[in-house]
Formats: sequence, structure tokens, C-alpha cells
Amino acid sequence: DFPHLLTGIQFIRVADGGADEALKASIAAATKDAVTQNEIAQADAEVSWQINESRSEYDGIPGFAITVPKIVLTSSKYSGVSEIAGHINGRMIEFGMNARTGALNPQPDFFNLMQDKWRRTNTFDAVFETATVVGRVFSAKFSMHWYSAGAAHPVHSPQTFNYLLEPVCQLATAESLFGSNDDALNTLQLCVEEGLIETLYSSGATESDVKWIREGTKDWSDFKHFSLTSEGISIQFSSYQVCCYASGMPAALVPFEKVRAYFTEPVLHAL
Repeated sequence: DFPHLLTGIQFIRVADGGADEALKASIAAATKDAVTQNEIAQADAEVSWQINESRSEYDGIPGFAITVPKIVLTSSKYSGVSEIAGHINGRMIEFGMNARTGALNPQPDFFNLMQDKWRRTNTFDAVFETATVVGRVFSAKFSMHWYSAGAAHPVHSPQTFNYLLEPVCQLATAESLFGSNDDALNTLQLCVEEGLIETLYSSGATESDVKWIREGTKDWSDFKHFSLTSEGISIQFSSYQVCCYASGMPAALVPFEKVRAYFTEPVLHAL
């Protein structure tokens, strides 16, 4: 029996033998499949994306180690995709810049060069996860990981970007999809609550579990990490927002049929 949160995760039993080769074969197959699916998705969307990473380090007290992805977008159909890439890359660079500021304030009372390097290094890694095009809306999803030197553990947050491709406009908030409609917010809250309970709790959520979810989803601003998929709106949450740290960054899918009636006319037509 496996914990509920690991349901659906593939595994290999080491005791059965041949685990190393089986693992390599599985990774190779998954990688090949991912590349193929990515190529199909880009061809269907008539938008292509490529990711280049940039890394910077500084050995100080504290130092930093920063990894930031930069996206390259091209399209023969949508002329404004380079602006979208520039906007996303600017935000990524801003995150990286902010992560370096600790080096401006040396703390010799806490850190010294005799410590293990990781203990005195502020680390920030932004990781590209996926991109999708639904209708004329482009979505890109990243995961952000911070480790403050000397901390017990890192913290994690999603970061999403959504744009209308023609004309190029950012859909900066979930609220912008619905024009501040209270019925839309209530529907999002109910769908997300049901989805999170199903994902996180196999034997039923306690009263305190539900309270935590509701506290983390009470305002429009709590739904800021959203992206569009072919099935609906995927909403992801940061560490501690709706559940304990060990549960990571859970996500819930709100099917389009649940909220289609609340979309603004421009968004509805774009989708």
C-alpha cells in the first residue's frame, strides 16, 4: 500500500532485480514521448517555444546560486509572441535579481567561509514546466524554489503567465477572465475545494483541513497562479497556502463547463 498522495506515481521494485536498467529505460521512453508530445503541441498551436537556462553564482557570506530559464517564442501566425517572451523573461530576471540582494548584506555573525557552501548560499531555481495554447490564449507555467542560507528547508511557489495572442494582451489575473463576477468566484472556490480534498485526503478531510483550504482560497488574489489547458483552468498553490508543507504545491482543475457562463465575451471568443 502506498500513501494516497503517491497514487498514480510510477515505481520500480528494486527487490525484483534489474532496477537500474529498468529505470534508465523508463526515463528514456518518457523523454522520447515528452519530446514527441511537445512537437505535436507546438505544431497544433502554430507557436514554438524553446527554453535556455542561465546560471550565476557568488561565493560570499551569504553567497548565491541562481538558475533562471529564458523562453524563446516564435510563430508564423502570431507576430507578437516575441513581446510575450520578453515580458516573461523580464519577470524571470527580476526574480533572479531579487534573489541576489542578500549578498549586499554580509552576515559574519551567521556565516563564514569555513561552512559547507550550501549552508551559506541563498539558492533560487526557476524551472519551466509546460506551455499550452488554447484557442488564442497562451499559458506558460514555471515552478519557483527558494532556499535561504541556513534555513531548515526551501519554499516553493508556482508562477504562471497567460496572454491573448491576438492582439497581444496579458491576462494577469483569474479575475480578468470573469470581470469580477461573484458567481464565478464562488464556483471557482467550490470546484477547487472539492478537487483539493479529493487530491490530498483519501479518508476524508477534517474540519481543520477544510478551513485551511477555504482560508487559502477566499479572495480572487488567491487564484493568481492559473493556466489554461484543453480541459479547463488549472489553479496551483504555493507552499502552506492550502495545506501543510509536506503536501507540496497542489493543483486543482476547474472544468470549462463549470465556468463557461461567467467568462467575459472577449475571453470566451478567444477560447
